[in-house]
This record gives sequence, C-alpha cells and structure tokens, in this order.
Amino acid sequence: MKVLEMKEKRSEATARQQSILDAADLAKRDMTSDEEIEWNKWDKEHNELDKKIGRVEVLEARQAKVDAEQGAPVEKTTEDRSQCENPEEVQKRRLETFGKYLRGGFASLDTEERSAFQETRAQSKGTNSEGGYTVPTDMANQIEDAMLSVSGARAIGNVFRTASGNPIDYPTSNDTGNVGALLAENVAAGEEDVVYSSLQLNSYTYTSKLIRISNQLLEDSKFDIFAHIAGLGGERIGRATNAAFTTGTGSSQPQGFITGATSGLTAASATAITFDELISLEHSVDPSYRAGAAFTFNDTSFAAIKKLKDGDGNYLWLAPNGRSGAAGTILGYKYEVNQSMASMATGLKPVAFGAFSKFLIRDSGTPLILRMSERFGEFNQTAFVMFTRHDSKVLDAGTNPIKYITML
Repeated sequence: MKVLEMKEKRSEATARQQSILDAADLAKRDMTSDEEIEWNKWDKEHNELDKKIGRVEVLEARQAKVDAEQGAPVEKTTEDRSQCENPEEVQKRRLETFGKYLRGGFASLDTEERSAFQETRAQSKGTNSEGGYTVPTDMANQIEDAMLSVSGARAIGNVFRTASGNPIDYPTSNDTGNVGALLAENVAAGEEDVVYSSLQLNSYTYTSKLIRISNQLLEDSKFDIFAHIAGLGGERIGRATNAAFTTGTGSSQPQGFITGATSGLTAASATAITFDELISLEHSVDPSYRAGAAFTFNDTSFAAIKKLKDGDGNYLWLAPNGRSGAAGTILGYKYEVNQSMASMATGLKPVAFGAFSKFLIRDSGTPLILRMSERFGEFNQTAFVMFTRHDSKVLDAGTNPIKYITML
C-alpha cells in the first residue's frame, strides 16, 4: 500500500472516531459500550497505520540522503516545473488533478499527479483535517462565494485571510477623551498618553459534515463535482459561521458582532420598532463611525421596517421626500439581511447599526477536503467532508462602533 493511500485510510479512521464522539456529544451522553468497541477498533487501525507510515517515511528520507551523498541525479519536482510554467496553466492542471482525485481517489492518479498532491498536503494542526488536501484557487473561490450567499455577517464584515492559523493580536486604543491645546509662544507642549490594549484573533475549525455522493454521479463526466461540493460544503459552513459571527460568545468560538456591540436604546414595544427608534439608533453611534455604516436585521424585521407608515398612512420605505433614503438604503445607509439575527421579541436584539468595518472576520489558510471512499461502500457512495478555519471580533477599545436596539 502506498504512503498516500495509508494516510487516506488513517484520516478515515480519525473521521470515524470523530463521528462517534459527535453522536455522543449531540445526545449529551457518554459513549455506549458498542461505541467504545468501535472507537477502540478505529484507534488501533489509526495507530498501526501511523507506525507503517513512519517506517516508510524514515526509509525514504534515508534513501534520499544516500542518493545525495552518491551524487545521484535529483528529479525535478512538480513544484520546480511549475515555477517555469505559465501560472494559468499550472492552476488549470492542478484543478484537473484535483477533480480526478475527487472522482477516483489516489488510485486514479499517476506518479506525477500523486507527487503534486503530496506537495500540497494539508499542514494544519489537529487531526480533523489530517490527510485532507488544500483545494485549488478556483474551487476555493467557489467555496467562499457559497459561504457568502448565506452569510449576512460575512457580507457586511471586514473579511481578511491569513496564510496560517496562529493567534494574531490587533492593537486598539481609545483617544477620544484626549484633546489638543492652544500653545502660547515659548511654552513647551504638554503630554497626553495614549492607552493601548489588544484583542486576539484565533482560528476555530468548522466542518461541512459528510457530503455523500453516488459513485454513478462521480463517474459521470458531465457532473460538475467542483460546483456540487463547493456549493453544499460552502453553504453548510456559511450557515454555521454566520450564526457564530452574529451571536457567538467569543469563548472557544468566534465573537459575534451582537456580542461585541452595545445597546443603543431600548424599544418602547416588545414586538415592534418605530421609524423614530431607527433614527435614535443611528444617532446613538458616534458621528465618526457613521460614514460607511450599515443596518442589519433578519428578513422578518426587514418586512416590519418596510411596513412602517407616517401619520398620513404613507409607507416611509417609499416616501418621495428621502426619509427612506435611496433604493437599497435605510436613512441613507446600506443594509444587510442576516437570518441569524433575532426577531422582535422581549429582550432580544433584532436590529444593529454601525461601522462594520470594525467587525473583523478572519479566514485562516485554505479550505481542506477529505475524501472517504470505503465508509459508505455498501451504498455505492463516496463521502466528502470540508474543513475551514475562522474567527471574528469587534474591534472596540471602548468607542462602541456598533450598537443595537433591545426590545422591551
């Protein structure tokens, strides 16, 4: 058995163990005796494969050293060849190789294609994505588009990517209480210290869960395997991360912008918001944060806002005098529908407004995909699972760039 095949099987053993743990966690119980037996079986297989892989890699490293000492010619790697080729051709070849892998696994790849996969093997921490493979840029873009389509928070936030998932610190300072001074001639300027602090962004792993595809579809050349996996996996992860980006606690998970924001006002009702309260929310945010600011709410709240009327029974949303702003704006500000926002009910926070450029969303590394060819063999299916890493926080040093309405 080839090393790459052993690593694929080792990854499948890890995924099986994870699914057993997930089932127990979902039911809020310990593993049953049968689950313990199943867990131990996969644990044994994982450890045995680990040893075999280790032995082969040690021998390969020793042989490479011997070859170098004896002056044996070194074959150019795929990466070396790629540096001499047109980047578009390189990307096209990688995409074709990745599609071939998704359809047929490693057994379908030739020596050069396997080498390319070995060079792009995931180097992430943890075992969930071990043996997965970073996807080509074209497919990564499809995944991100799918995530964006179901994530109001991602659409409105300040999204950036880092190559690795190491913790990073963002410096913050609040200098709004300090002012300059008129200076008389020959008088030294005074001092006013700036107090700095920082917030840390981590990388939390999200999964699409298993995506099962019939082998008949995989064998159909007309079936767009890229679009299917990117769409399903990206949307699943998009929904999960959107909830975290909106209301996540920030403890062992991303901090949602609602969690990081502050209350701008409390509505007079538990089930309705007035147009005046939207104006009050706008002005609860410091003017320095209102340039480029935005509203966000779920679709039910959006419908309620659009139904607001003035004293003469005219819909404010359609008012010609500009009170509703231009098309696609509220009070002249853009808005974003976010289905993870709460609806209008007692104590909830259905509408937020502010400078979402201060809401940081971190994407770490590149999406990973793991292919499991044997797990659902009796159904003539192949399973895929996607992993991505993210975090989010409101960059706030006490200046409150984002605020929300709290229902009575």
